[in-house]
Amino acid sequence: MLSAFSESLGGKLAESWLGTVLTPAFAFWAGGVAAFAYRNGWASVPTWFNAQEESFQLATLVLALVGVAVSAEIVNRFDQTIVRLLEGYWPAWLNPLRERLVARELAKTTTAEKRFQALAKELHDKGARPDDGSVQQVDEYVTLDEYLRGRPVSANAHMATRLGNILRAAERKPLDKYGLDAIVCWPRLWLLLPDETRDALVSSRNALDSSARALAWALLFILWTVFAWWAAPVAVLAALISHRSLLHAASGYGDLVESAFDVHRVLLYQALRWPLPSTPAEERGMGQVLTAYLWRGSDQSAPTFVVNKEQ
Repeated sequence: MLSAFSESLGGKLAESWLGTVLTPAFAFWAGGVAAFAYRNGWASVPTWFNAQEESFQLATLVLALVGVAVSAEIVNRFDQTIVRLLEGYWPAWLNPLRERLVARELAKTTTAEKRFQALAKELHDKGARPDDGSVQQVDEYVTLDEYLRGRPVSANAHMATRLGNILRAAERKPLDKYGLDAIVCWPRLWLLLPDETRDALVSSRNALDSSARALAWALLFILWTVFAWWAAPVAVLAALISHRSLLHAASGYGDLVESAFDVHRVLLYQALRWPLPSTPAEERGMGQVLTAYLWRGSDQSAPTFVVNKEQ
């Protein structure tokens, strides 16, 4: 039977089959079958399957793959919802839990900030640069610096989860540095970005969404504990690995969003015929005015639009 099934998989069908197999959805359903077999005896599933006619076996495998593909597509449709839930955007009835978790995350930031400042002062008092300290000091300094980059500067901007704080920090950096609110300016800037920059951002965002889906499937895997006790530790281990991958992907995506503003924000000014700031000191204020203009418009007489001679 397996030889006949293998022969039927050729060209694009084989590629589609492999694409379906190599997904967290397939791992979830395969784990469910394994858990069911564990409960009823490992030989129960293959014994039942081998007792069926070859045509029924083939139909069963095809339907199983279709089921995996359909369930994967359903979960894919909720990418944004999954990410937002993992960030900490929860229903109002979860506000008490959210407030406690936000307070905990803020406490972590405060502790890390105090230690970072103390370590920086310790190195400064010794007359050493951060990279001139001991191996332990340098490692701790770099780790804290990277950790704090993934935390919002403002206490009021903290989220309930680390993922939420990483993405919120990336979202807030253009506002803190240039006065440009990413929520308002990003859709406009996106239209102006070079193709290679957008491709890099899309690839990074896809990696973030894929990690979020993997984490969702890992958490769902705990359902198979109704058949096998080992489903719970497998689900926890898979969730931890997926969460680590998710945080890494979020950091990379946040860095790219910040870099897009760093390198290409001038395109936004030029496209809107807005005068460019002449110094870093005035850029934040001008960025705030530009953000307000994009959000609500303006009937003010200033600033004066810059005439682009090429248009």
